[in-house]
Amino acid sequence: MKRIEIIEGNMFEQAKEVESLKQQIEEKNLEIDLLKQKEQPSEKAHMASLNDLEQYGRRNSGRITGLLNDNENQTSNAVAEQSANLINQKLGIRIEYRNIDVAHMLGKYIHNKNRPVIVKFVRRQTKIDIIKRAKLPKGTGIFINEDLTKKNAEVLASLRLKEPTLIDRAWSYEGKLFARYRGSDRPKQIKSNQYQTWLSKPWPGKDNTTYARKVSSSDRNLPSSTQK
Repeated sequence: MKRIEIIEGNMFEQAKEVESLKQQIEEKNLEIDLLKQKEQPSEKAHMASLNDLEQYGRRNSGRITGLLNDNENQTSNAVAEQSANLINQKLGIRIEYRNIDVAHMLGKYIHNKNRPVIVKFVRRQTKIDIIKRAKLPKGTGIFINEDLTKKNAEVLASLRLKEPTLIDRAWSYEGKLFARYRGSDRPKQIKSNQYQTWLSKPWPGKDNTTYARKVSSSDRNLPSSTQK
């Protein structure tokens, strides 16, 4: 009987130890899960990083709307030369078509319509100098803007159109979005964690995705994406 009591006592102590070890393992697993959550970006952060990466890839690019003589069989070199001539004539910046890495029309060819053009310059500074003078062709039907990602273009359109009593002016510079609030003299950069707030606001007088796509697309053609 004495030996049985000793064995039972040892088994009880071992059971308590096993239970204690189980609890410690659960606590450690919880700590590991928390660390993983901190190390791994959330889905929103991941999408924001992808958008930033895409915008960075467009850092040398601009969009030109209003380039004439659009035709179905234009080569990239021909579009680059036309873009260079337009920049020389309208902005007073001397560049040659070889200063352009690549230029191409967007969308399908439609007779009697001029498609927008994406122009990627060899040097980033060339694009910066051009965007700084983007307002010079005002009133000519020619618009020169930064080449924004689809999301950035839609957020910029939202800033300009959705809260006119709140936002005095909005623009982009080097792929970043800025806004000047009414009553304030200093602009503020719109961070990626604010994008969804603006995207979720209703469009003025409309409530459909077709209108949203149309506005965000046409916003790229608004004069001077760098206006302040």
